[in-house]
Amino acid sequence: MLNHLRNFFALLVLALLIRLPHVLSEHFVLDSDESVLGICLRFMMEGAQVYWLFPGQKYGLIMPELLAALPLAWLWDINAMTIKLPQLFWFVLGAYFIFLMAKQKSNSRFAWVVAILLVTCSTWFLWGMRIRGGYVTAFALSNALIYLSICHPSRSPLRMALLGFGLGLLFHLQALWSIGTAFFVLVGMVGNRKMLNPLGAVLLGIAVGWLVPNLARPDYLFYDPQFFTFDPQRIAGNVTIYVSYFERNLNGLYLHGRAYTESWATQPYVLTMRNACGRGMGTFNRANFPRP
Repeated sequence: MLNHLRNFFALLVLALLIRLPHVLSEHFVLDSDESVLGICLRFMMEGAQVYWLFPGQKYGLIMPELLAALPLAWLWDINAMTIKLPQLFWFVLGAYFIFLMAKQKSNSRFAWVVAILLVTCSTWFLWGMRIRGGYVTAFALSNALIYLSICHPSRSPLRMALLGFGLGLLFHLQALWSIGTAFFVLVGMVGNRKMLNPLGAVLLGIAVGWLVPNLARPDYLFYDPQFFTFDPQRIAGNVTIYVSYFERNLNGLYLHGRAYTESWATQPYVLTMRNACGRGMGTFNRANFPRP
């Protein structure tokens, strides 16, 4: 346990240090969604109202993010640092589960390379600190469920019920992520001759995990978008801007859909990280897929 805490804390410190220049700059501010969650946190601290989902929506579970921000908010009131910095806990927690998977499937050295690249990569540079209803928490929960399913499979109905409960909560965090994560849970069940019992436990857990946040919703109008849609015009429009958005999301240094192009330092940073990622993948391929 002590070793796990030491490794997790090392990644957390690294994630904070790489973001420290941005945190101490004038650009480290709350956006509109984060400000709404700041108001929700204020209501919760005053005992006026407890929000489980993002106000006005039927999705976006915000309670884990609010709980992470609560201790610092009690000590130093509500501001950008006390709200955004605690979200690094969820981001690094998700990265640590990837570290554990890489360590079990490969070796400790490769696991550290993967973890360091992940916590310092530009794609998560800003979004690793976002508090807006489900992004970093979905990242942590999804990786935790995948780790338990693949690296520590179990036929215990209780374990499968807990995995199902996690999938139900994940649906409220990021619905599409729950579908991909469910695949890994299913893989963990393959080979079990008594599929019926664990499958029933998973379904029960999903039902409970999905139902709990719904029961906690206050009674007001919701924004209820369709989960699956097929709009040829929108799909065609998205295809035309795919290259631009792919580049933008790969860089990660963006806010409100616009890239941070004002700073000359961002491009060398992005190029350095891409080179490091390429070298890391090359090292992995040579180690695990040697030439005959």
